[in-house]
Amino acid sequence: MKGNRLLLGIAVVLLMMISVLPGCNEELPPVEVDKLVIPSSLSDGHLRMRSAAFETKSEAWDSAHDAAVGYVFISENHTETWVELYTTDSGYKADISRGIVYFDTSGLPDDATIYNATLRLYGTYLESGYGDWGIIIQSGMPISPHDPAKPEDYGYTHYSGNGGAISSDDMGYGYKNIPLNEHGMDWIDKTGTTKFCLREWPHDTNNVCPTAVDKINRWQWYSYEKGQGYWPELIVYYETPPEVSTKAATDKAKMLVSLSIKL
Repeated sequence: MKGNRLLLGIAVVLLMMISVLPGCNEELPPVEVDKLVIPSSLSDGHLRMRSAAFETKSEAWDSAHDAAVGYVFISENHTETWVELYTTDSGYKADISRGIVYFDTSGLPDDATIYNATLRLYGTYLESGYGDWGIIIQSGMPISPHDPAKPEDYGYTHYSGNGGAISSDDMGYGYKNIPLNEHGMDWIDKTGTTKFCLREWPHDTNNVCPTAVDKINRWQWYSYEKGQGYWPELIVYYETPPEVSTKAATDKAKMLVSLSIKL
C-alpha cells in the first residue's frame, strides 16, 4: 500500500515538474503563408487553325475544330484566343485560336500546400461578336502543349477539364485576374513547368458551330516578350509545415531521467 502511494507521489511530482518546464505549454508556431509571383516564359503563344472554304458552315467548323495539327505562333509580343466563322467568295471558313501559357513553378517547396492561385493576363483587345462568352483554362499536362509547342499540340483531344474561367464581361484592357479553382491548383507542378491551354467557351470547348457568320469572339493579351509589367503572371499563395524544434523535448527527457535516478 505504501509502495503504491510512493509511486503515485512520484508521478504527481513528475507531472508538476513537466508543467513548469520552459516551452511545455508553448503552442506550435503559426503556419507561414508565402506568395510567389511567377512570370510566363518565351514559350507563350497560341495554336491556330483556319479551315479551307466549304459549302456549309458545319463543314468549315469541323475542319478547323477537329484538326489534329495547327499552326504555332510564339514569336510575338501577344497571344490570343478566338473563334471566327466568316464567308468568302469560295464559301464558309472557320478560324480557331487556342492560347497557351507556361510557368516555371519548380520554385515551390515540395511540401507546400497551395490554397490560392490566380492567372493574370494583360488584355489588349476584346471583341464579342457572338454575345456573352468566356475563356476556360484547360490542361494537357504532362505532355501537351510541348515546350516549345508543336503543331500537333493544337488538337483539342489533348486538353480537358476546367481549371478556372473568365467571362467576356471581365476581359478587356489591362491586367485581368482568372482565379484557379481546385482543379487548376491541382495542375500546378511543384517540380517543373505548369502549362495551360486557354480555349473559347461555348463554341470551341463544347464543339458548337456558331450560327451567325462574319463575327468573332476574340481576346488578345500580352505575352512574355512584352516584358515585365505586361507579361502573364501566375500568383500562388501557399503554406509550408512549421518547423518544430526538438530541443525543449530533449531537455525535458534528460531532466526526467535524472529525476527518476535521484528518486
